[in-house]
Amino acid sequence: MIKNDSVKLRNPISAKNIFSLYKDSSIFVYPSLAQNETFGLSVIEFMSYGSVPIVSNLECFKDFIKQNANGIIFNHKLKNSNLLLGKIIKNLITNDKLRFRLANRALDIRKTHSINKIGEDLLSDFQELINEKKN
Repeated sequence: MIKNDSVKLRNPISAKNIFSLYKDSSIFVYPSLAQNETFGLSVIEFMSYGSVPIVSNLECFKDFIKQNANGIIFNHKLKNSNLLLGKIIKNLITNDKLRFRLANRALDIRKTHSINKIGEDLLSDFQELINEKKN
């Protein structure tokens, strides 16, 4: 068992305190048993500050989390998924090299999901639709 006073489980976080939490976090865990989850904005927000995300194996996360490249996706449907999640968290806490590598890659979300990039992608998609309608 890991004895680590820096691990904290939090209740919902107020908007007033969120930015300090972003800065102080190195791992962000988002386990979900849902079949259909929202987009995952909180995961992207924490990644943009260098937190390594650990998320359930849901489609909504696969657009921006690449397994063992910028985060970890675990199979939440396994019988002992809670034990698997615990092992993943323990590994990230104790393996600085892995955690730092994933955190550095998580920061790339600032480019791939920036307001400018998303805006450019949307404008490109709209232009493509307009062009298709003309043809």
